[in-house]
Amino acid sequence: MPSIFPENQVYQPVTHDELHELMVRLQSEGWRLAQISVTVKEKLDVIYSLSYDADPQELLNLRLEHERGTVLQSISDIFPYAFLYENEMHDLFGIDIEGINLDFHGEFYKLAKKTPFAGDAAQPAAGKQENT
Repeated sequence: MPSIFPENQVYQPVTHDELHELMVRLQSEGWRLAQISVTVKEKLDVIYSLSYDADPQELLNLRLEHERGTVLQSISDIFPYAFLYENEMHDLFGIDIEGINLDFHGEFYKLAKKTPFAGDAAQPAAGKQENT
């Protein structure tokens, strides 16, 4: 039985300045957005996963280290359905995203606590001290 998991996964770091132009290029080459995920660490890791139409066993993961207070440019002008992920990133993790094609302005989810998964990325983890 063939594996349902991609055989070839690539992780590539990307900066805020590179992201939008790179997404335009990848979309024109036949890549499609599969998902966007966020992991809370000292910074927020935003992973954009793209699959290749010609070979579904190819998966490209673009890793963006995002700092609080930095505005992230939407990719919903390239992949229109990205608005779902981007509104979720805003509501759950407190990421400011500019230019979402369908922006719910913090009302995508009805939450008891604002940005419940944001954590405190600005603070060092318990037991760690910042070098000054």
